[in-house]
Amino acid sequence: MSEKTTKTLPQSHWDNIWDVDAVPAAADITSVDINHFMTRRFGRYFDQNLPPAQPNARLALLEAGCGGSAWLPAFARQYGLEITGIDYSEQGCSLSRAILAKAGVQGTIIHADLFTLPINLQKRFDIVFSNGLVEHFEPAESIITQLVQLLRPGGRIISIIPNMRGLQGLLQKWIDRPLYNAHVAHTPASLAACHQNCGLKVLDASYLGTLSLGTINAEVWSGTWKYRLFRELAYRCSIAVWRLEEAGMREKQSLTFSPFVACVAQKNHEEICK
Repeated sequence: MSEKTTKTLPQSHWDNIWDVDAVPAAADITSVDINHFMTRRFGRYFDQNLPPAQPNARLALLEAGCGGSAWLPAFARQYGLEITGIDYSEQGCSLSRAILAKAGVQGTIIHADLFTLPINLQKRFDIVFSNGLVEHFEPAESIITQLVQLLRPGGRIISIIPNMRGLQGLLQKWIDRPLYNAHVAHTPASLAACHQNCGLKVLDASYLGTLSLGTINAEVWSGTWKYRLFRELAYRCSIAVWRLEEAGMREKQSLTFSPFVACVAQKNHEEICK
């Protein structure tokens, strides 16, 4: 591409945030615990948007920017997918391997930069998933182009990013402006346009969830009363909404309150970004 590609966060940021001694549990979309409400919501989104299983064949999924992700074991367990992850932080890769080992799930984790992809990964996957990746690049097409190279014809990209145009973004800006500035704010329409510009057919572009304030990063306040107060208030507000939804309130996707923006797009041909 002729435009300049900007990584809004340096590799050193990701190398420093992973705690390889604290291995999180794998995501469990079957749990009925209220604390796993958004995990279940992600699960419903995957149910609706993953490609249908093929008879006598196992679909292959790659998670791009998989460092510290708890999702790879869930994709293997719940959907029977062959799983691979890629991240350019060695610490992030180590943590991902530890998560797989803790879950007792087989998978491959590759330490590599998406902008220098190994040739053996190209056109290999039926699904390329990312959660909190695309918004760290400007223009977004620069990273989506790389993800397209990983897809087989007919494969799907599932991109999920935080909603930085609503309440979540406002609070993130107030708490940690430099971290907020490291995100490119997208709406469903703008995220869809980035995927379309890379020759993909958009199947879905939408806000995801009603409210989830726990996704806001307040680590700059860690160890202070402000951190404890914010985490408690964020938790209580989110739980209150989730319980209302469990009681039958319809999910209210909105620019103002939804925590995530999601896009699903399909590769139909070999075009690259315009």
